Amino acid sequence: MTATLDAPGSTPTGAGTSLDKATAELERLLKLVPTETPTGAVPWPMVLVEGEEKAGKSWLLAEFTGSEKVGRAFWLEFGFEGTAQQYGAVPGANYQVVNFTNLADFMERLAWLRHVGKAALAAGEKPILVCIDSMSGEWKALGALAKWRARQSKKNRAILRQDPNAEINAGPNYWNPVIDKHYEILNLLAAIPGIVVYTARGRDVSAIGDDGNPTGEKVWSTQAQKDLSFDSTAILRVRRGTRGRRAKVEVVGCRSVFAGIQSEDEAVEPPKDRNPLEWLIFDYMKCDPVKAYSREVRRDGADEDRAEESRRLAERDARAQGDGRPPQNRQQAQQRPQRPPAAPAQASADTQGKPVTEMTGEQLLVAIKAGLEYLEVRDLENQIRVLADVVKHPVENPNLLTMEDRRLILTTLREYSALEKDQRQEIIAAAIEQAIQDEASAEDDAS
Repeated sequence: MTATLDAPGSTPTGAGTSLDKATAELERLLKLVPTETPTGAVPWPMVLVEGEEKAGKSWLLAEFTGSEKVGRAFWLEFGFEGTAQQYGAVPGANYQVVNFTNLADFMERLAWLRHVGKAALAAGEKPILVCIDSMSGEWKALGALAKWRARQSKKNRAILRQDPNAEINAGPNYWNPVIDKHYEILNLLAAIPGIVVYTARGRDVSAIGDDGNPTGEKVWSTQAQKDLSFDSTAILRVRRGTRGRRAKVEVVGCRSVFAGIQSEDEAVEPPKDRNPLEWLIFDYMKCDPVKAYSREVRRDGADEDRAEESRRLAERDARAQGDGRPPQNRQQAQQRPQRPPAAPAQASADTQGKPVTEMTGEQLLVAIKAGLEYLEVRDLENQIRVLADVVKHPVENPNLLTMEDRRLILTTLREYSALEKDQRQEIIAAAIEQAIQDEASAEDDAS
């Protein structure tokens, strides 16, 4: 509907004037998308504690875990500092160590902490505290993953066969996926209903001018993903002093209405008699556990956009060929024996209406195989093969241990058996391995 307003200066009369129609159209549009008035509440913070070597960054975190203003505290160690167990002896420290073995485990632990945080608040407890030591270690692990993937490409494997010591450069096609993974981690942290504090290494380095030469000045450099400072709610910088003491602790950046816009040359020092983190979060930023909120995991819709675009291209190709099927599907059909698909309702009758969490491994297997046969989706089957290989050989395939892989397995199984997001991984892994074995046997028999 298009509303036409009266000419300027005219006076509308009667209920059927164009102004009334425009007002009605405005009211209709405003009701289409829900909006809300901002509350001014402070979200749960994600605080970066950066500093020089041996400046006491992790010590600050350990002290903060004993604060009376936080509830249960959890410590995840990412790197070689060796703080998780040792810093439990820091006076006043009170936290639990959360162990993990790889990036996938680490991200699963963060998802678990989100549920723990919700349950703690629902039980009337104080907000949980999640300590990560350190994000420098996280970025090094992701960098190693990018370099490992680069060495596994077909081209680079051929180079390395000729010269095992050849230099292999990881280009953007290897770095971009690990940057995406870094933001998956940050999104998981942002969704935790509680306080998140992480450390990172940092130091003064020589500033480089536009000509590529040092300017003689010093600038601060954080040794983590380059945008970590932007993505953090506040930055607490720790300088190394003498005789095992911190020389200075400053708030050098803070996203807070109450703190105001703050530049680095206007750094604020916390009171000497308070734990800097406790003062920063509850006094300076005025985070109120009653009003604070977590940010849900943000999705940019890129996956959905790509899937929709692929579908449209396939439909266009099918129309061009004139037989109603995309060319790649016709080619697949010609390469394998034809067989009538079995309806999922018949193949998995005993699973109808039953939650996946109540299925046995055999019942889940039936549901998976029924979906595969009914839809004849060989590309998804191949993806399941890759995921099962990850399950069986996690150490030899670190390049496949990605959150995207985990999401793919859940999405695939959800399509075929109404799988819920929090399904037990043991049942999934066992069912997939069996499904792959049976499908491989069937293909051998057919050939």
